[in-house]
Amino acid sequence: MAKALPMLGAHTEPGRILMKAMTDLGKYVPPGAVSPGVTQTSMEQMLAKQRQMGPQIAAMRGAPGAPPPPGAPSGAPVPPPAA
Repeated sequence: MAKALPMLGAHTEPGRILMKAMTDLGKYVPPGAVSPGVTQTSMEQMLAKQRQMGPQIAAMRGAPGAPPPPGAPSGAPVPPPAA
């Protein structure tokens, strides 16, 4: 409903009716309440981000079997500096 309000305009008859309905419904919702759908969507987005970032995090931590990060040494020993 909140997304429809800018399209209708708050000063139009449908906009005023929509604002009144939102105000009336708001009386029955406790402050800070979040619907289960919003919570579920947030959890799904967080899980997708973790899955996407997993390989990069494993590479940064040096997990066994993970490819080295770009620019990292190949694993060959570094020769001592020439004197």
